[in-house]
Amino acid sequence: MEEAGNKLNIVILDACRNNPFKRSFRSSTKGLARMDAPKGSLIAYATGPGSVAADGEGRNGLFTGELLRNLSRSDLSVRDVFRETGLAVMQASGDEQIPWVSSTPFRKVFLARGSTLVQEPVASDATGTGSGSGTLKVKSTPSGAVVYMDGVRQKTTPLKISQIKAGEVQVRVAKQGYESETKRIRINAGRTATLSFYLDEVVRTGRLYVNAEPSNARVRILNIGPAYSRGMELDAGQ
Repeated sequence: MEEAGNKLNIVILDACRNNPFKRSFRSSTKGLARMDAPKGSLIAYATGPGSVAADGEGRNGLFTGELLRNLSRSDLSVRDVFRETGLAVMQASGDEQIPWVSSTPFRKVFLARGSTLVQEPVASDATGTGSGSGTLKVKSTPSGAVVYMDGVRQKTTPLKISQIKAGEVQVRVAKQGYESETKRIRINAGRTATLSFYLDEVVRTGRLYVNAEPSNARVRILNIGPAYSRGMELDAGQ
């Protein structure tokens, strides 16, 4: 996982952390020992040290079942996903199962992409929109992204656009240093649609792996032939 160079690695252990063979050993250690997460990683435990994890009533255990409910929520960051999952597990088990998370600091990451939410109006025409128009709210993480609606530049996020003729529109958000993203959304008359974007940073580096047969072949990069155990920086290009 370290060699992959990912911005974030996630390890999820949905298992009991008690030792069923503890009577056979002189050691008082119980179950899965605590592991401190290395840089750029998060380790999630279904339960605390010395405790058991409930199997649940269906296909999945209690922890996995709650986790699956939160993974697809685009409004939750990775940390929020495991926080909400842990709280739900504690509530469902009456605090008998308390999930743990070990991680180092990392930037806010979202596993689910942008979402669309259509809200009911407060009143028919009290919102100030005409009978054939609706409203669009555009949010982005990070904020301050420029919004383009059907190719026309608007202001930056967070943004609320009123008096939009009912129908389908194309929305693109762009911010320097981040990948732009485009979505289509249907605007319904008298309703407010909320569109959320989670932008990825532009990747400026890459990795090169060289495999050869036989394996003892000599490798030279840019006509340089030292050992690459520590790696070397290469400019983008051929």
